[in-house]
Amino acid sequence: EEEEEEEELESRDYVFENLTRPNEHQLICFLYFTRGYIYDQLESTKQAYGDYTRSLEYNTQATVTRTHRGRLLFDNEQFEEAKIDLTKAVALDKEYIPALLKLGQLYEDPYEERGKAIDIYDQVLKIEPEHIYAKAYRSTLIYEVAKRTASLVTL
Repeated sequence: EEEEEEEELESRDYVFENLTRPNEHQLICFLYFTRGYIYDQLESTKQAYGDYTRSLEYNTQATVTRTHRGRLLFDNEQFEEAKIDLTKAVALDKEYIPALLKLGQLYEDPYEERGKAIDIYDQVLKIEPEHIYAKAYRSTLIYEVAKRTASLVTL
């Protein structure tokens, strides 16, 4: 009976180690993301973009990487490309707040898209009701829409 218990424990240890130890593919993905993040913090946009892209080649389902690359594109005014990455990030994880917030910011302009932005901020507030940025962005948009509507009515 002791031998069986020992074998079972060894088996569990083996399974646990292999579940928690990343394979080479995952490790390369992580390393590219990490280097991209460092370049991003150093404002080396081209290098950051390249490493985020390489990381995504190893894992197309990486929500965080896709969000970082989308934000990088957004910050460099490549809005259509940013929208693609951020939309995919939200599709992968509908509750990932950083992707939702940046996607909401994308929809703030042009004016006609602001309804989508408000809907996205509402989605964030359903996930985290006291999220300060979602509240602020949403309130600002509603105020601007109301102000514009009021000015159109007085014309």
